[in-house]
Amino acid sequence: MVRGVIDPLRVRVGAFVRGRRLELGLSQGDVIARLGYKSRNSVSNIELGLEGLPARRAHDWADVLEVDRDAFYRIVAALDPVPHTAEAIARRSDLDELVSIFKTLGSSGRRRLLEKARRYAEKHAEKVANG
Repeated sequence: MVRGVIDPLRVRVGAFVRGRRLELGLSQGDVIARLGYKSRNSVSNIELGLEGLPARRAHDWADVLEVDRDAFYRIVAALDPVPHTAEAIARRSDLDELVSIFKTLGSSGRRRLLEKARRYAEKHAEKVANG
């Protein structure tokens, strides 16, 4: 990065971070405390696009901003475009929890759960179709 040149990605990421922080009702002080920054300047500079958000800290930031970790990392690393709203990368906590539980089951438990889920989905689809 050339000194004095503004990086558009940093600006877009910073605006996203600031917007999401405000949506959650967090102050810069809250973010500083949760992430362990020593200076308010770091968070302010990231939000203004003066400093880049370190990719190695993307998961920590994602947790504070309550967005999907992998999606946020991809944004910070310039692999995906910066979304206009956090909804595009919001955590899907119910699905995450379901997947987490599913992973703890043995193969027979997984099979049984999938069979039950398919039957439930079929019954629900029938119900919807029949009004």
